[in-house]
Amino acid sequence: MYKNYSGLIVSLFVSRRHRQLSPGASPYVVLMETIKINPTNAEMQLVNTETNVRLLLSVYALKDNMARLKINELEPIRTRYEIPVGDVLVGEPKEQE
Repeated sequence: MYKNYSGLIVSLFVSRRHRQLSPGASPYVVLMETIKINPTNAEMQLVNTETNVRLLLSVYALKDNMARLKINELEPIRTRYEIPVGDVLVGEPKEQE
């Protein structure tokens, strides 16, 4: 399903900014009253307690026991660029039925 960009994938998950973050010290908390659960996905809002910026966390259940996680600002200054299907993914991930 994914093209071979192993170096890019590793660099996305190992951000220098959060390397020194000790366990339990995350400034992000889930706003429990915003949790919405559907058969194939769940959405909730996160808030950074230091900057008071709200984020939208979306988790999608995909086929073959995989999950897709997306985090975007709830009220962005400008819309986040999304990589077109075909540049990294061969096709749009299929949600679990």
